[in-house]
Amino acid sequence: MSEAESKKLLLINPPWRLKEIYGKRVVAHGVFPPHGLISLAGYLREKGIELDLVDADPLGYSVEDIKRIIEEKKPDVVGLTVTTSTFKIAYDIAKAAKECNAIVVMGGVHPTTVPKEVLKYSEIDYVIMGEGEEAFFELMQNIDDKDKVKEIKNLAYKEDEKIVINERRAYTDNLDSFPMPAWDLLPIEKYRPYAGQPSQKLPFISIFTSRGCPFDCIYCETKIMCGKKARLHSAERVIEEISTLYNKFGVRNIMFFDDIFTLDRKRLMKICDYIIDNKLDLTWSCLGRVNCVDVEMLKKMKKAGCEIISYGVESGDPEVLEFYRRGTSLEQIRKAFRWTEEEGIQIRAFFMVGSPLPERDIRKSIRKTVDFAKELNPESMYISILTPFPGSEMYELFAEKGFVREMDWSDFTMFHKTIMKVPGITQEELAEILDKAYREYYLRPKYIFKMLRKLKSPKQFFSYLKASTAVFFS
Repeated sequence: MSEAESKKLLLINPPWRLKEIYGKRVVAHGVFPPHGLISLAGYLREKGIELDLVDADPLGYSVEDIKRIIEEKKPDVVGLTVTTSTFKIAYDIAKAAKECNAIVVMGGVHPTTVPKEVLKYSEIDYVIMGEGEEAFFELMQNIDDKDKVKEIKNLAYKEDEKIVINERRAYTDNLDSFPMPAWDLLPIEKYRPYAGQPSQKLPFISIFTSRGCPFDCIYCETKIMCGKKARLHSAERVIEEISTLYNKFGVRNIMFFDDIFTLDRKRLMKICDYIIDNKLDLTWSCLGRVNCVDVEMLKKMKKAGCEIISYGVESGDPEVLEFYRRGTSLEQIRKAFRWTEEEGIQIRAFFMVGSPLPERDIRKSIRKTVDFAKELNPESMYISILTPFPGSEMYELFAEKGFVREMDWSDFTMFHKTIMKVPGITQEELAEILDKAYREYYLRPKYIFKMLRKLKSPKQFFSYLKASTAVFFS
């Protein structure tokens, strides 16, 4: 038995603090699987690593519950996937793991962007930066050999009280070379779509079929995690995964979580043809981009069961869009929304407000965004407070200009607080503007009548009511 095979590994997705982040709007939020963690688990398991996986949120586990699991399983290594807003909870779990003499490894977007900040805590032994499959396996193989650890790319660690950041490795171009994610380790029946999704069909799951993004939005930290190049699973591999989820796990509702599922037109059409030709009883949704859709594509998507597309609009202020480097115009946005609606696909639109740059009257700028949202009139509309995360170009720019407040990582919530000093407006006023914008949007007669016309069942009515109540009374 190899060293890697003899080490017991416990992978953990900490509780996401959804109630803290979304407040009463949490009832409208979905519950999604830890995509990076199950991809890692599938890879490590194929290599012979003994492992367990705990996804806290769908099971309702608290930090105390996870501590008990660690005590019971006594793993040699604990791996935690961490975002900026979950770091505080992940650290509490790391302390519990250390009390059980486990080696603690953190990965995910937050440790990738600020490895030195993470490793300054004595309870955290290693950080995996970027894509973790190969680096984590090499670490498991060589975890007791300090000389070999020094050679592992994408790894950060401590040596003689100094933090060492190893060289980054090239991204894997052929994603199909990775095994299927370890779906069997998840409580599939516990995941839920957004409350505003029309069908609410179950079982539901979300999946990634690509990594990286070719666009250059200034606020995005995806580049440091997955690179600037979009790497896609082949249509055949995506079809294999859909088939596995559909036939083996009974999944009937899929959300494609890729940054831009509509990026590769030819691939998308093949996937749609598979669903149509095999008459799958499958409902699905995806994230799109307004300059990456066309009428023929949308027709095929609708026929294949697509019921909702999420578009990142971000702002109704052209100056702000230009600053964000979105590469889209208001007219492109209008056109894509019109095409999507004409094909009978619902729209979920995302907006952000509260950027201190470019310099302008921020209240008028926010007004433009709210008015533009009302003009577009999508079925679901989400406005958040602009929150540039560590690793993004925007975060570095704002920090350099003195706009970033001294705040705890757990304050990166996007809804109740701003991490920035925005000239001419207080945190409290910005939060009030956000709440008012939600009520102003969803209480309009034009919106209410539109949604009443779309209701097809009592189940759909209660789904919309649940989402609306969260907005009105948050």
